[in-house]
Amino acid sequence: MEKTETYRSENRVIDGVTLKFTTYRNGVSYHCVVSKLDLGGNIARSVGKTREQAERIAMTTVREILGNGS
Repeated sequence: MEKTETYRSENRVIDGVTLKFTTYRNGVSYHCVVSKLDLGGNIARSVGKTREQAERIAMTTVREILGNGS
């Protein structure tokens, strides 16, 4: 089993909604999980080669869910 590394968690406000972005590296890939704090559940997950790529992919999903695909 590979060790989870470089864990980071931060709150961000996107379109007036407070979201928790959690990113970590597992092996050679980065994972990003986005939670909507008032629901207490995950609304997006993604995997990328870099932290930035994983967050960018997750942000695309978040914007689609929040109704702002731009």
